[in-house]
Amino acid sequence: MNDAERNYAIHDKELLGVICCFKEWYAMLRGLVGFTLVTNHKNLQYFAKKQLLNERQIRWSEFLQTLPPLKVIHRPGRLNQAADALSRKEQDEPKDPSEGRELQLWKHEQDPPLQAMLTQRQNSLFENRELQDLWDEGADGDEETEAIWSAVRSQDTTKLPKSVRGQLGDFTEKDGRLKPMTAE
Repeated sequence: MNDAERNYAIHDKELLGVICCFKEWYAMLRGLVGFTLVTNHKNLQYFAKKQLLNERQIRWSEFLQTLPPLKVIHRPGRLNQAADALSRKEQDEPKDPSEGRELQLWKHEQDPPLQAMLTQRQNSLFENRELQDLWDEGADGDEETEAIWSAVRSQDTTKLPKSVRGQLGDFTEKDGRLKPMTAE
């Protein structure tokens, strides 16, 4: 990995590894009818769903479309110890702490109007106020929504409706919104 790639978010690093392998094996993969990727990184399943991609992910998506149909299956590391051990190797860590790992973040606190806009966006799902109002109206009093919030707040997945059970185990509530749990 180069310096820029080491600064990618973890899900992008995982997908970068997959893309590099697929490019290496491109000639062999092109001859298949379809193939399956078994991974210990559940976030790779996220890329198989419709969503807003950044430019790098769009390039990768275009490359993946040249391959036969791909199915991504998540197998937790504890069930595949050999692959889990390989994914935890430290070969990509810099040998010297000053080796391209420093980030300079722009301090938005210096711009009060921008800070106000960012705070407003963090507290709503949509930039469009009408859409946010419709969302809030639909969510108020909805039994399934209330059951999801109750389960997330208590971290008790048995309270989740069957339609979403197993999908929200890694979420928590922060500032009145569902947020993915992080290792921070």
